Amino acid sequence: FALLSGGGRRRRRRTLEATLDWSYDLLDPEEQRAFRALGVFVDGFDLEAVATVASVTRVGATDVVEALVAKSLVVRADLGGTLRFRLLESMKAYAEQRLGEAGELERVRRLHFEHFHRIASVHGLAPQAELRLGFRLRHDMSNVTSAFELATDGGNWDGATELLSGALGAYEYFGRTL
Repeated sequence: FALLSGGGRRRRRRTLEATLDWSYDLLDPEEQRAFRALGVFVDGFDLEAVATVASVTRVGATDVVEALVAKSLVVRADLGGTLRFRLLESMKAYAEQRLGEAGELERVRRLHFEHFHRIASVHGLAPQAELRLGFRLRHDMSNVTSAFELATDGGNWDGATELLSGALGAYEYFGRTL
């Protein structure tokens, strides 16, 4: 939104924000809370991740994401048989802004980190885990990187190391670097 701040762009920014405000205000409180939480994801998410960051059950995550898809706030993305969802960049920026305004940003970022840390530390440290974990995290490498950066920025070196150790096989298998 900051990029849309000069001249005619200012009007477009206000129009876009007003439209998003209108759509957001039509959501019920549970949908608003979940939508805000989705702002922490990078390049998409699955229902298990939504359940964690929105602090709802898997069924609750399914219901709220489907409601947000129906209201055109979330986009469904089928990636080779893997059901994923994402926010358009303008929606992500808006959701993250609302998350900060609600005073929930740090808590939801911590839940985001804990979700990916749990996957990496439980599944990534098992023998022969690299291929299975790599396959599971192949669409979440940007989220893992974001969680790693959050941990290091916050001085959580143990958590960052565990996340990196567990997810290293996934990075190696899919040819990405941290």
